[in-house]
Amino acid sequence: MAGVAATRLSGVRESVVAGLFPLGTIVVSTQAARVMRFLRVNPASLLLRHATGDWGEVGEDQKRANSEAVQEGAGRILSAYGRGTQRLYVMTESDRSTTTIFRHFKDA
Repeated sequence: MAGVAATRLSGVRESVVAGLFPLGTIVVSTQAARVMRFLRVNPASLLLRHATGDWGEVGEDQKRANSEAVQEGAGRILSAYGRGTQRLYVMTESDRSTTTIFRHFKDA
């Protein structure tokens, strides 16, 4: 996340969520953190949905790509929750080293 302020969630262990894939290090962009505070959304709820295959409001092509990435163990996994200015994205990198919650793709 070059050039973007972000927060790494410390004390979060991968084993806390028994999901379809490992989340790796959790990173939250500053903009996403603001939206979550405003909406009173716990980031753990988004991570749980993401890790268990609830991709939120993404198109059929992205859902298919996510399912393939889970089955193959490689490929980015992208979820989207909310609409308009309150939309948040959760993306796990192909190597499963990092999962980022962000508001705009320029944040990722």
